[in-house]
Amino acid sequence: IANNPVAGATFLWNMASGGGTISPTGLFTAGTTQGTFTNTVQAFAAQGGVIKFGSASLTVTAPAPGPLDHVTVSPASATVALGGNQQFTAQAFDAANTPITGLSFTWNVAAGGGGINARGLFITGATTGAFPNTVQAVAVQGAIIKIGTASVTVTAAPGPLDHVAVSPASATLAIGGTQQFTAQGFDAANVSIPGLS
Repeated sequence: IANNPVAGATFLWNMASGGGTISPTGLFTAGTTQGTFTNTVQAFAAQGGVIKFGSASLTVTAPAPGPLDHVTVSPASATVALGGNQQFTAQAFDAANTPITGLSFTWNVAAGGGGINARGLFITGATTGAFPNTVQAVAVQGAIIKIGTASVTVTAAPGPLDHVAVSPASATLAIGGTQQFTAQGFDAANVSIPGLS
């Protein structure tokens, strides 16, 4: 009643509702399932004929990503009509392909075809043709610098709208994470159509 600690007590540790495992000394090891596990850790104590237990809750989150290993640019290739534009996005990953959040990207055009702004919006120049790996997204993490690339083909004016593509086509996020999606309309020849909303 006075909340004084009881000397010499021994405890039996138990996991009541998942989240991982616990050792006889109370060392918890998280499992592979993310989530909040309310009152899952239990410690039982006995003194004479009295048995009592206490509990604790825990939250298991996705593992923190490792150091920057590579950058991907989406879409990896695009066909854009003269005078048109294409929105590119970039994502950084560690060596296990876990997404790294919070990094910013510097956008460059390395091999012609047009220009690109600080948000990854590519605008064609005046020349048609194929421009492999011309779009670059540069990420810096401490002393680590990684570059992702995408290719652009600049063509003549597009035909009627045929289909819409969402980029990236799939994404893996940590709980509470965010992902920017973009959409682009194309004609039947897969030439991007500018100016759609």
